[in-house]
Amino acid sequence: MHVNIARTAARAAAAGAVVTLGLGSAQAAMAGPAPADVSVPCSATALASDIAGAVSGQTLNLAKFCVYELHAALPAISVDLTIAGNESTVERSYHSSTPDFSIFVVTSGADFVLNNVNVRNGDSAGGGNNPPASNSGNGGAIYNENGNVTVNGGTFTGNMASAFGGAIFSRSGDLTVQGAVFTGNQAEEGGAIATQFNDPSSVAGSSFSGNSAVEGGAVYVEDSMAVSHCNFTKNTADDSGGGIYVDNGSPTVTESGFYQNQAEFGGGIYNDSEVTVTGTTFRLGQAEYGAGFYNDDVATMNGTTFAYNTAESDGGGFYNEDQAAVNGSSFTGNTASFGGGFYNDDVATIDGSHIFRNTATVDGGGIYDNADDVSLTNSVVSENHPDNCAPTGVVSGCIG
Repeated sequence: MHVNIARTAARAAAAGAVVTLGLGSAQAAMAGPAPADVSVPCSATALASDIAGAVSGQTLNLAKFCVYELHAALPAISVDLTIAGNESTVERSYHSSTPDFSIFVVTSGADFVLNNVNVRNGDSAGGGNNPPASNSGNGGAIYNENGNVTVNGGTFTGNMASAFGGAIFSRSGDLTVQGAVFTGNQAEEGGAIATQFNDPSSVAGSSFSGNSAVEGGAVYVEDSMAVSHCNFTKNTADDSGGGIYVDNGSPTVTESGFYQNQAEFGGGIYNDSEVTVTGTTFRLGQAEYGAGFYNDDVATMNGTTFAYNTAESDGGGFYNEDQAAVNGSSFTGNTASFGGGFYNDDVATIDGSHIFRNTATVDGGGIYDNADDVSLTNSVVSENHPDNCAPTGVVSGCIG
């Protein structure tokens, strides 16, 4: 049996304090010492035991370079807890007899912090009318149900979910991700991360590569997530949003890069809500429509670059189906049948932008305006093939 002396001492001290102080001394008790940290031996059994017995506010320090191989689900985290990785890995066993489960489950409003832990092979397949939290079909690595989760560093590799969030699913809580790496995760919605009804969440300084989903190859958003300084490379969606699918909320994407992502609609981003993108690059994306970006609601693009994206049909750089405002952006070397740089099917304003040397195999090398409602100001549209704008005369201020 695993016994941790530090934890036992902390519990004994806490119990003694209750007896001595009595019910009238709650404030003094709250001012007491923080619970002692726990060093977790390199044993999956020990890790399960220490999570089950954790005191709120405690830190579990994993053994350096250890691989904690799980053959069964860990206890749910229902108290405030930090797990420090020390370059260790927590993985669901690759043995064929291992049941499906999420690796970490957070409930009851707990604050959970995961520092520099590598998480592999979580598999939340779900199923049935009332699946357990450990196998809900959401969040193969982390399933957050009404908790507050912070992830600092670490890698998330080969995790799966049958519904939302191959690596992380966060619902009705907070999610903050900083400096993490997501590779080869998959789900129905959000191959790496999916959020739903969250307070504003944030993902910063992180990278996403080779993740896949039906919608949102890397990230699926249903809140006001802030994405900043992230890279999205070779993520794929069978339907929409090779990099990010925006379904709700008002997310922002700032100073990030989308490279070689693929989908049918929106190789880089598919937007079905209200999104603002600033200082971001979409390069070498592929899609049937909107190889860089597909907008189906309200999109604002500030200082954004679209380069060498390819759409099999319309909108090599950008496809607009609703309301788009493009400011100080550039479109170069993009290709499509119609609208090599920009395809408009509703209302678009393009200001202070440069649309240069894009190609349409049929018409509208720079801009194809199918709705007769592009407002072009302070912008240059030049050297596109076979023409700069189409149909002829529709885009005021565009010549050739």
